Amino acid sequence: MCDAVVLLSSSFRLLRPSPHLAGMLLRSSSSAVFMTGGNFIDLLVESDRDSFLQFMGDSNTRAKMLHARMRDAKSSAVTVHFYHTKYLNLEGQPVHIIGIREDSEENRPQTPQELQSSLSRQAVDEGDHAMSRCVWVDASSIDLTMVKCTPEFSAWSGPSGLNVGLLNWVAPADQSHFYEFFHKALHHYIQCSQDGSESVGPGSLVLKLQPPHWGRSIEAEAEIVEF
Repeated sequence: MCDAVVLLSSSFRLLRPSPHLAGMLLRSSSSAVFMTGGNFIDLLVESDRDSFLQFMGDSNTRAKMLHARMRDAKSSAVTVHFYHTKYLNLEGQPVHIIGIREDSEENRPQTPQELQSSLSRQAVDEGDHAMSRCVWVDASSIDLTMVKCTPEFSAWSGPSGLNVGLLNWVAPADQSHFYEFFHKALHHYIQCSQDGSESVGPGSLVLKLQPPHWGRSIEAEAEIVEF
């Protein structure tokens, strides 16, 4: 298990706040470097930055490890293990998942297979709330084509791509229920925008998701939060 997991953009900036990393380094979680957009490189000991960039530039998508040092609140060097894997989000942009674990004798290095699964799982677990796993769809499309999503959704769902129908991810037995639920919510929000009311929406729906690349199904709760 890592002490912290961060999601980084292609320019190595945080895609969401990381209070766990701030705590590990005994620094304030309100510091800009730990907030969305913070430059992860700034946290590294200067002499380790080139090796980190080389490590991150490896085209291999399998999880791998690097020893490096980070600066704590007193500017002391903290030796850590970096575990790295990456995937493409729905917009085709690379997202880096970096697991960070403080170096100690008790910490056993994990195998690549263990890293791949544990990093994705912990990246999701460290999210603020399940509601951060959001996806936007084209409501005019028959299959509800996904057009963008949050990093938390990508970390949870795994590699995917643009122009994929969300309806195709729903188990066949639940597709008609979900489609009806979606359009009921659509009509509700249209009505509210027309008459200015703020009545309670259609709530949520429990259904089974079965993304083709998973090879399995899971039960999930869906809620329409905006149009």
